[in-house]
Amino acid sequence: MLKIKAVARKSLLLCLFALLTLPMTASADEDSLFASIRLYDGIDPADQSEIARRVAEGFLPIMRESEGFVGYYLLPADDKLAAVSLFESPEQAAASNEAARDFVAENLAPLLPNPPTAHEGAVGLNVRGDMMRGLPSSLYASLRVYADFDMTRFDESTEQAKSELVPELLAIDGFFAQYSVATTGSVVVAISIYDSPAAAEANSNAVDFSRGQVAPRSPQVPTGFSSSLAVAALADTADGANLIAREIFASVRVYDGVDPTDRAEIQQLTVEGFLPIMRSSAGFVGYYWMQADDMLAAISLFEMPEQAAAATEAASAFVAETVAMLLPNPPTVVEGAVDVYYAMNEQDILSQSLPSLYAALRLYDNYDLSDRDEAAALVERIFVPQQQEAGGLFSYFTMNDGIDRVAALTVYESAEKALVANTLAAEFVAEYLPGQVTEEPVRINAELGIAALADVGMGANLVVPMGG
Repeated sequence: MLKIKAVARKSLLLCLFALLTLPMTASADEDSLFASIRLYDGIDPADQSEIARRVAEGFLPIMRESEGFVGYYLLPADDKLAAVSLFESPEQAAASNEAARDFVAENLAPLLPNPPTAHEGAVGLNVRGDMMRGLPSSLYASLRVYADFDMTRFDESTEQAKSELVPELLAIDGFFAQYSVATTGSVVVAISIYDSPAAAEANSNAVDFSRGQVAPRSPQVPTGFSSSLAVAALADTADGANLIAREIFASVRVYDGVDPTDRAEIQQLTVEGFLPIMRSSAGFVGYYWMQADDMLAAISLFEMPEQAAAATEAASAFVAETVAMLLPNPPTVVEGAVDVYYAMNEQDILSQSLPSLYAALRLYDNYDLSDRDEAAALVERIFVPQQQEAGGLFSYFTMNDGIDRVAALTVYESAEKALVANTLAAEFVAEYLPGQVTEEPVRINAELGIAALADVGMGANLVVPMGG
């Protein structure tokens, strides 16, 4: 994480939102890429989250430090699990299998009762889409295994896919990546990755292509499955940077009864005392601080729920020792997974020259979470575009505590735009979510006093004291 320093406003905003943006370009003819794919079955579905946690904390650091590392995906589905490692050479891909075996034997053996089916081979088709909307909160993948494939026709299939399938893939809103792997045997593995199940379902062209062109080269019906990615790690091989793209967790603390004249002191104490704690915490992604009138909100973003919960404990200890006299009332605390995540792309950020950023935080109590997934889909499909059309939107996320509380944070370029977000939110809730939302939310609208984001790959933090 970077030390606090003054930088030009455009560079500041680029760094501030770089974590949230994953630019990717079409690359059907890149340098050679090799894959190692391990398929496990017989897994207790209740163990999938624990497996993902151990992989993210223990195995990914091994992969990231491995020579030639390009990418890693973990796909859990019911009693099945697929682990996909991408490397620059076949020797590196093969070595990843050895590393995986050692890690599984030491850390995951009780959770993976059966040995995996392993496939290694060259990636014949490597296409990555343009994900300039920002880092998605989750990715959805489909994996298909074609047995007894006529390998004499693999190159022909690849060239046909490049001319017929790739343009269709790149036109799909939400397409993330496509890999086709020719293994050392007579097996071909195809992996498609999207930013949502809806985007995958919309891709009927890939299904038609598979049925019409791939099936004749493989006499057997393909096996495989689809699921949300539990872990995704990509390497920028040019500079060795890694970006972990998976679900983000948040801790939101809202204080009231705060004396407005104490704002500057609280902000200073937070920058000097609390942010170093956050920056040194495992899995730190971001931190926002805002105050309006007698209310103050602190939002911490982390990679894992345990880390977000630990942030709340750290905040409680810091407040008790340092700012208790300035925060007379205990906070309202919400912790949970981020449901919807949006960030402006970096080209648009660079075109802006802004003196400050403003935020609108809405805290909904007694929220009916029984239809949470449907509500999140509506927000992403309807409400986020409405906010974008209003202009000046920089980032947006919602999260919930899993019980009956939802928090939504919108960051804009101006106070006027932040207030517009509240109006749009009220209209959206009244039209689409009247059954879930039964009470008016607590609202905090303010200029961001502190914004701190982590560059996960390089371990850099940018601390931005803003407007106050």
